Amino acid sequence: MRRGTEPAPLWSPGWMLLELPTALLLAAFVGTGWLGYLQHDNTDRPRAAVVAPAPQDPGR
Repeated sequence: MRRGTEPAPLWSPGWMLLELPTALLLAAFVGTGWLGYLQHDNTDRPRAAVVAPAPQDPGR
């Protein structure tokens, strides 16, 4: 019985040396909420808000 040659992979396995650790770190930061702490704006001032009145009931 003769074995056929396996086809070459479509991508190089070397990409995982950088891609996998980066993906794991990003998943850890997003999953634990630490990604939100990387904001560079000043949060000491109050946030602007838009307040709209509720629609009136025409039957009243």
